[in-house]
Amino acid sequence: MNLKSIALLVVPMITLVSPAIRACPTRSLLAGLSANRLPASLLRSEVRVLSPQEDNNSRDSKDETTPRTIVGMWIMNFYTENPPGATVLVDAAIDQFYADGNEISTSIAIAPTQDNTCYGVWERTGRRTFRLNHIGFNFIDNKYTGLFTLTATLTVSKDGKTFTGKFESDQEDIEGNNISEMHLSGTLRAERFVVDGRAVVPLRE
Repeated sequence: MNLKSIALLVVPMITLVSPAIRACPTRSLLAGLSANRLPASLLRSEVRVLSPQEDNNSRDSKDETTPRTIVGMWIMNFYTENPPGATVLVDAAIDQFYADGNEISTSIAIAPTQDNTCYGVWERTGRRTFRLNHIGFNFIDNKYTGLFTLTATLTVSKDGKTFTGKFESDQEDIEGNNISEMHLSGTLRAERFVVDGRAVVPLRE
């Protein structure tokens, strides 16, 4: 999901040519455990009934098996309104959101030789809403030219199969100065990729 150097594509062209590992104890190990060998802190652990609000918050933040979670693999389209009033597809990406709060994406706007992979971190902000902070490196002729940044607010559908959102992206020069003319904003739409699914990139309208 890196619109890195995308302003260079949008301005002159305006169209797209462009788990965690869980170690499970064996039965023999479990059989060898007894209450008198468990830490005292565990034996003294308190049980507290959550209020309805606390229970909802806990489920939303920890239960990543619910349909409203963003964890998983997505195919994503990016749109801008440039010129105003005209929605233009400017990029598409394969995006992976991990349960540990990390994210990685690969876009089709630029070639792999110019580094079309970006990385990010995400957090839940509501029942089905999320915030993403996403960065990547820019290269021209295989020379590093500065940092690409993107922030987005995302809302997952009730059935968990799609999400929509808004994004803002910027680019910095090698000294860390923002390049104002490279600023881009717009909307995005994504569909969850599933085991029995077929990838379509970009997504069909």
